[in-house]
Amino acid sequence: MYQKKAIPFLILEILHNETDMEHYCSQKDLVRLLKERYGLQVDRKAVGANVELLNRLGVHIDKDRNKGGYRLSYCYDLRRDEIKLLIDAVLSSHHIDGGTAIDLVKRLEHHLSKFERRDYHHIYKTLQIRGSNYNWLFEQLGVFLEAIRNRKMIQFSYYDYDRNGELQNKYPDHHYTVSPYQILHSDGFYYLVCNINKQEGISLMRMDMMDDVNIIEEDENHIFNPHINDARFSPNPFHYLSQHIQINQSNVIKAKIHLASTADIKDVFDYFSYRAEICYDDLDLNIEITADEESFLHFILQNGDKYKVLSPSSIIDKIKEILRKMWKDYL
Repeated sequence: MYQKKAIPFLILEILHNETDMEHYCSQKDLVRLLKERYGLQVDRKAVGANVELLNRLGVHIDKDRNKGGYRLSYCYDLRRDEIKLLIDAVLSSHHIDGGTAIDLVKRLEHHLSKFERRDYHHIYKTLQIRGSNYNWLFEQLGVFLEAIRNRKMIQFSYYDYDRNGELQNKYPDHHYTVSPYQILHSDGFYYLVCNINKQEGISLMRMDMMDDVNIIEEDENHIFNPHINDARFSPNPFHYLSQHIQINQSNVIKAKIHLASTADIKDVFDYFSYRAEICYDDLDLNIEITADEESFLHFILQNGDKYKVLSPSSIIDKIKEILRKMWKDYL
């Protein structure tokens, strides 16, 4: 049984669950819910007094003066639409299995009203059958961050797919030893920006392909390399990300394509985003694109009937060679 001194907190909990920008809770409903849920007999006057107390304490509660109801207005660092955005991000993540996603969504939903939570209930069943190999990544993330923060080397096994599509340790008798610098996210995957021990330059390694991750102490054969000797990532690795759709492709090109119809602009901007810019040459509709070569070729070969590559000539020659090989393979 709750004591009456808890009434302000219980009213806050009810308003938190039962109200949002479109739904108010009347004094009559507050009286009823306090009785049904907490066994407290409270009259309407006491409800009004406790709401006023909460307002004085800095809790923002709006009153509907026409109907006499209340709603919780704003008491969180995140707005309701921002919470929904975070929930959508969890639901669309490749790295979170169904059970973990449901748990995260429910914790985020705690900041929504029961009306707003209805938007996500139909998704739970689908999430329960969604599998993932990425949960360990979140469990090990603290190890990576500690190593980066304290400039420590880490060791791990690295996996790849075999001929049967099964993940296998790429080198069973070998552990990679690296100096870690940054964690980047691109195209649904996390990458560790690192320097492999006793090698030059920077490597980008898929973190979901790692296992047996450990921080190691330095010795004469394992010394942390504090310098990123790679112009792609110095001084700011995010400039590299801005030009690359496929993060492991190093060659960035500036290409120009011709569009036969304005209806095809959307696909270009959906794929290349801010990397694409419209330009007109003698009223011809063209688009200039700055991106990694592999992604550009992938896009053109998927949509070759819609776009014509105008430059550079090196890319045109590569497309011709690919088409010649495809012609030979299929005809």
